[in-house]
Amino acid sequence: MYTLVTFATQWGSKHGGVNSFNEDFLTAFGFAYHAGAQTICIVRSAVPEEIEAASKANVRLVPLPFTPQDKLLGPAQARVGIDEISRLSISFDPEKTIWLGHDIITGEAAIAAAEIASGRSAVIHHMSYDDYEPYAQDSQSAYTKTQAQARVLQKADLVLAVGPLLRDAARDRLSGSKPVQMLVPGLAEIDRQDAPKTFVAFLSGRLSEDAARIKQGHLGIAAFARAQLEARENGMPEALCKQPKLLLRGVEFDGQPAGASSSDQQGPEIELRQFAEKYAEAVINIHTLPYTDDRKELYSELGRASVALMPSWHEGFGLVAWEAIAAGIPLIVSKNSGVYRLLEEEYAGVGTGCDESCQ
Repeated sequence: MYTLVTFATQWGSKHGGVNSFNEDFLTAFGFAYHAGAQTICIVRSAVPEEIEAASKANVRLVPLPFTPQDKLLGPAQARVGIDEISRLSISFDPEKTIWLGHDIITGEAAIAAAEIASGRSAVIHHMSYDDYEPYAQDSQSAYTKTQAQARVLQKADLVLAVGPLLRDAARDRLSGSKPVQMLVPGLAEIDRQDAPKTFVAFLSGRLSEDAARIKQGHLGIAAFARAQLEARENGMPEALCKQPKLLLRGVEFDGQPAGASSSDQQGPEIELRQFAEKYAEAVINIHTLPYTDDRKELYSELGRASVALMPSWHEGFGLVAWEAIAAGIPLIVSKNSGVYRLLEEEYAGVGTGCDESCQ
């Protein structure tokens, strides 16, 4: 039997896109190949509910016996993970085993595990620091992280990347020394719903202060507000003249729990509303909600929208946009994203010919 062992920081979508991708990838792999392969995921920690959920997808979740202090998983966590697999009496044939890591987040752990326990290592390229980190942070941070990525990709036996933009970025990191295989996430199963009577624009993701430069949530808000102003002035389109709604899902409320009524939590909501009103020159209907890892709730909100926005300055792939496509929702998407590049590359004329893109 073949074995796929993946290192991830967490199971589920609680901590963002890489973990969401990992869960989806392993779930699909577990369902498709459970008859001929066992799927194992080593994580920093896991609660019984997560272990059970993974098991239903034929994935054996193996939490480390202690939660590592480091954000990145490396050789030390690889050794502990291998020991846990042994302690749980999970057997594997090294010649039929792949140790999989996600970029510099867990790539070092996968490479070390293959060296310690034998087998082949694989790393998935998820983000191109060279393209956005100078703007998000600074040039030195971009250089340090890009060098670390290059080392990890060079050491891996197999290199994969999510979408065409990251495929090309990985090839640049490798300077043509080895092939890069492109992965395209599957489309989520989202029930399509009738278009709402009230026009609803949906913008989601981690709309936090540290991600503001890259995700450009404020650009989406300003665009929605400006569109409403021009609609009022021109008397059309009618839908934007009848108190349309902007739903922001992923607003950071200073660590306050959802539903808290403190004045501190209301700060971001008031700031965003005032920002929108400046561009609309009027009060607008804007809803600000915290990030949720409940995908059913998120997909339900998305399915009831009139349009989805992903105005990111840079997006390695863009699961938010991919989910909007899955839901059949009209999409306004940045050209500098993996999703747009995929549509342009694979469905030229058809894919990008029927979407609205932004620079």
